[in-house]
Amino acid sequence: MNIGPGKRNVVIFGLAYLLSAFGYEFMVFVMTVHVYDLTGSAMNVGLFTALTFLPRLFSPYYGSLSDRYPRGKVFFVAAMGIALGVFLVAGSRGIAWTYTIWFFVSILLMTVMNVRPAIMTEILPKDNYLHGNAIMLVSLNAARLAAPVIGGVVALKWNIALLLHLTAVVYVATALLGLATRLAPPTQRSSRPMNDVFAHMREGARYVLANRDLRYLGTVAFLWRLCLGSQLPLFVVYVKQFQGKGSDGYGIFMTMAGLGSVLGSVLGPRLAATFDRRKLVLWGLAAHYVSFACLGVTRSFEASLVLVTTSFAFFYATIVSTHSLRDQATQIEYRGRVYGFITGILTPAALVSFLVGSYLAGVVGVEKVLIGAGGLALASLFALEMKQASPVPAPSVTTDGCRETEV
Repeated sequence: MNIGPGKRNVVIFGLAYLLSAFGYEFMVFVMTVHVYDLTGSAMNVGLFTALTFLPRLFSPYYGSLSDRYPRGKVFFVAAMGIALGVFLVAGSRGIAWTYTIWFFVSILLMTVMNVRPAIMTEILPKDNYLHGNAIMLVSLNAARLAAPVIGGVVALKWNIALLLHLTAVVYVATALLGLATRLAPPTQRSSRPMNDVFAHMREGARYVLANRDLRYLGTVAFLWRLCLGSQLPLFVVYVKQFQGKGSDGYGIFMTMAGLGSVLGSVLGPRLAATFDRRKLVLWGLAAHYVSFACLGVTRSFEASLVLVTTSFAFFYATIVSTHSLRDQATQIEYRGRVYGFITGILTPAALVSFLVGSYLAGVVGVEKVLIGAGGLALASLFALEMKQASPVPAPSVTTDGCRETEV
């Protein structure tokens, strides 16, 4: 059966998207085991996690790259760089070299993560953003669910170096698929003085600040990161200390969270077609925060599994709508800068959440932190909604020609 060039583009890059998502989750799992085998130290594993996270601070620059250069080529170069870096890490036995190489790999990983949604929204028809975001989120969550399971099973028979070589091959295939995707040429000049590059990055910030929808969505995301950004390390403590389960219990808990994420991603488009998307964002996040806080109340492990599945299902059903609203509110040529700016401002909030949440869990108990974080997130959401509902001036044209959209 023949398919048109537009659908062929979607199929080719959809496969590249899925491979890159799986490659990331698989690689992080394998690298965590690799670092622990090299050092035998949990602290060194924590440093590895920090090195993975820090490059997010430079997301506005990655966004500028994806708007200034052909996005397919940016994707190809970054994916090939990841493959080379992973291959070098596989042969490294010194922890200092491993950290150094991994830091640069993490920068390239963030470049791929920034340019990836910009490419996907470029090749999808505008009226298909909702289903496109659902497909992307299903791919991401399926990869997050499958990669640790596959990695754990494969690691029983193969050594870590061989697993990393396999990951490098996955990224080579990803790069080639990205290069095969047909995209329109960039509208921005690729060669700019450094001052112009920084100005280009600031355009993303101005675009977000000038657009009421993007300001609202960015603030919602910032508050979520600030209140619930520390959930992953808290979940380990919650399952093992508060629920009194072992590592197998934690694995079951995170598996149910992953299943809830996939369920929400699948149901998101149908809910968005039935309900107003702005209301869906409000009440979907409210249900997510309430169910999250309830984790701190129940001592039943079975009930906690139901709650975490429900919480993540509500969250990802909401994310489908927020991403669709974000894409509709952003012109194609600005998406790299806008997505990069939003990721950049979310990173400090996540770091604060991680540090404060982990500290408080050791002082007052993890269950109280979960209740407090969910309650604070819920209160901030409704406070923001009340402010958003207040009258606003008529839209105005900014200095870079971006008109504020009306809600």
